[in-house]
Amino acid sequence: MTAAVDARDVFRIHRTAEGDAAALQGLTLRIDDREVVAVLGPNGSGKSTLMRILAGLERPSAGSARVLGHDLTSLPARRSAVLRAQRMGVVDQHYRQALPPDLDCASIVTLQMAMLGAPRAERARRSAELLERVGLTEAAGARPAELSGGEAQRIAICAAVAHRPALLLADEPAGELDA
Repeated sequence: MTAAVDARDVFRIHRTAEGDAAALQGLTLRIDDREVVAVLGPNGSGKSTLMRILAGLERPSAGSARVLGHDLTSLPARRSAVLRAQRMGVVDQHYRQALPPDLDCASIVTLQMAMLGAPRAERARRSAELLERVGLTEAAGARPAELSGGEAQRIAICAAVAHRPALLLADEPAGELDA
């Protein structure tokens, strides 16, 4: 089985005015294709840092991180952005920042698909399907500012999966959702 994620001996040191802080210290992790993994730990344990490294948004200070066959430790920033756009879905814990305030929810959900060249009819079908699935069909024409926190978070999740990514990375994806 091919590994979707293969991280070995990953260290991430953050430089601060107070001194260096280690977010990750020798983490090794393998996630196979189609495997679902939840990373649990207290605040400050490096969960968000790990996600940002696997998404190619940060580089490890040491160690290696291969995601979907690409070595993120040496991948140029532009190629990392293309990989993320084409093959990854990312839900950040600060999901509201990822929602363009001037677009309606249906457009937000399919924005990545549009950027990848999907036909308008396919985008409309996918948006309707996902919005119905999360109980937000009526919100298709709404702007993010008109939504509750939980509704906005569901829109962010829909947007992350609309283009059917090979890898979904989610940082506290249910933080504002009720049961």
